[in-house]
Amino acid sequence: MHRLGSLFLLALVVTSCATTPPPPIALISTKSDATALIGTWEGEYTSTQTQRFGSIRFLLSAQSDSAFGDVLMMTRRKPHFMPGRDVRVEAPELESQLLSIRFVMADRDSVHGLMNPYEDSDGSLLVTRFAGHLHGDRIQGQYFTRNLSTAEVTSGEWSVHRKTVP
Repeated sequence: MHRLGSLFLLALVVTSCATTPPPPIALISTKSDATALIGTWEGEYTSTQTQRFGSIRFLLSAQSDSAFGDVLMMTRRKPHFMPGRDVRVEAPELESQLLSIRFVMADRDSVHGLMNPYEDSDGSLLVTRFAGHLHGDRIQGQYFTRNLSTAEVTSGEWSVHRKTVP
């Protein structure tokens, strides 16, 4: 768990050092449902199926109908097997990719959304949708990723908590 915490801090540093801010995220909701999401949200996600994990940042201010946020995806590299040798893992052990959120929809205590399509390490195009439930200052849910080349669907869990309210 300590390692995951260190990676989360690294992810925050990497994303905060980005030269351009993330693009605005379309927020689809009523004014009262959007009000429940005002603040700075941070969290993480993980998938035991894909060995992917990472950090989530999301910001919604009271003066906006758009939100800002991004997802840093970390992937554990798979070992490469060499004939006649032990298992070898090429450095670095982790690969990272900054992903962007296409839209977020809020309806009472439910939050749904879609990531912009992104490329997998093998060149396949992936699309991820997510859903969660708001409980006070925490949103927790699941996500599903579809490989558009193979139609394979994988899943994982995510959660964020509100760090600050502007």
